[in-house]
Amino acid sequence: GYILYLTGDHWVIKDLKFKTAQKGIMLEGANHNVIDNVEVSDVGAEAVHFRKSSSYNKLTNCFIHNTGKRTGKEGFGEGVYVGTHNGHESATLDPSNYNLIGGCTIGPNVTAETFDVKSGTKGTVIESNYLSGKGIIGTSGNPAADSFIDLKGTDIIVRYNKMDWEGDNNIAHAIF
Repeated sequence: GYILYLTGDHWVIKDLKFKTAQKGIMLEGANHNVIDNVEVSDVGAEAVHFRKSSSYNKLTNCFIHNTGKRTGKEGFGEGVYVGTHNGHESATLDPSNYNLIGGCTIGPNVTAETFDVKSGTKGTVIESNYLSGKGIIGTSGNPAADSFIDLKGTDIIVRYNKMDWEGDNNIAHAIF
């Protein structure tokens, strides 16, 4: 169930719309790629996932909306997910490092965090994005999602983003 499964280096993915799948764009061991002006919507879980040491990639000018479309699994509908870690210190860390996400519109109806940056990642840059809180499910999800951005990596830069609650009262933190 991936719309696009990218495992290579130095690709340019541009001017495409992806919709209706289990997951959107999955990068695994993919480095130095550019994904520009793409739309990802109506996916069961996350829209874009950088994992398994995917580093130095750029996701720019994207539109991500309507994620987490699996009933009972809405808390797994992240907009952009960087790294992989289950939250336990003994788990293997995923060094998906130095990825940039900029100029994107994420939301509405992204049921989990618009960004989830996991432990073990380094140097992620999140800049100049518009983040909509409309549709984040908060404590009703499993797991619960209550912030625009969930940061657990190191050396992360978050700047020039607009976080719009849009009247959603499930958001407890802008950045957690």
